[in-house]
Amino acid sequence: MTLKTVNNLATLKNLGLSDIEAGVYLSLLKLGGSQASKIAKDVGIKRTTVYPILKKLAEG
Repeated sequence: MTLKTVNNLATLKNLGLSDIEAGVYLSLLKLGGSQASKIAKDVGIKRTTVYPILKKLAEG
């Protein structure tokens, strides 16, 4: 994890996102439109965990 990524995570957490939500958000920025399985692999979480996080971020 780079210093820039750490700073971005801290900023997103200060805005109210959880660690996992911030990770998914940064993964989306990195990967662009992507399959949930690719996002999950990038973040290191289960694919089924990605769906409710994406829904929450979309409702944001």
